[in-house]
Amino acid sequence: MTKKAEAGTGTLILFIAMILVAAVAAGVLIQTASSLQSKALYTGSRAKTQVSTQVAVIYMWGENGTTMGTGGREINRTLLKVKLASGSDPVKLNDTLVQVDTPSNRVNLEFNSSVDCSNNNVIDQQKNDYYGGTYLVGGTENGYLRRGDIFQICLALPESVQEGEDVTVSIIPKVGYTTRIETKTPDVMLSQRVQLYP
Repeated sequence: MTKKAEAGTGTLILFIAMILVAAVAAGVLIQTASSLQSKALYTGSRAKTQVSTQVAVIYMWGENGTTMGTGGREINRTLLKVKLASGSDPVKLNDTLVQVDTPSNRVNLEFNSSVDCSNNNVIDQQKNDYYGGTYLVGGTENGYLRRGDIFQICLALPESVQEGEDVTVSIIPKVGYTTRIETKTPDVMLSQRVQLYP
C-alpha cells in the first residue's frame, strides 16, 4: 500500500522538472527573438541607407567645344557639379566609381585627390584611371560628400566626343543608388564651354 506522502513527493519532483524545462525553453525563445530583432534592425538600417543614398547632379558641361577635330568640333573633358540627394547619407569619394561611356569607349574611374581640376594637363594624363574634384561649398570633411557640400567632379573623356554624339556618365557609390546622366552633345558647338545637363 502506497502512502499519500510518497505519491506527493514524486509529483512534486515531476512538477519541478517540468518548470525547469519550461524555463530553459523560454530562455532559448527569448534569446532567439532578441537575435532576430537585432538582425532585423541592422537589415532595416542597411536597406534604408541603400534606398536613400544618392549623388544628385546639378549641372554638367563639356570643355574645349571650339576645338576642331577630324570630324568637326569636339569636347575632350567634362565637369559635373554634384551634391547629396535629399535624405542621403554621406558618401565616401574613394568608394565612389564614375563610369563614362562615349560612342566607342568606356572607362571606370576612381577618385584621386591629386587630380587638379584647374590643370587640364593633369586631368588629361589620368583620363583612363582617375577623376578629380574640388569643393565649391562645404568640404569640412575632406574625401567625403556630406549634406550641404557642393562638389565639382572633373575628368577627361576616354576619347574626344564630336557634335551630336552621346555621352553617359554614371556615379556609382559603394552603398546607394547609381546616378546616370545620359546626354548628347549639341549638333553645333560654338563655345569653349558646352552645356550637357540639364
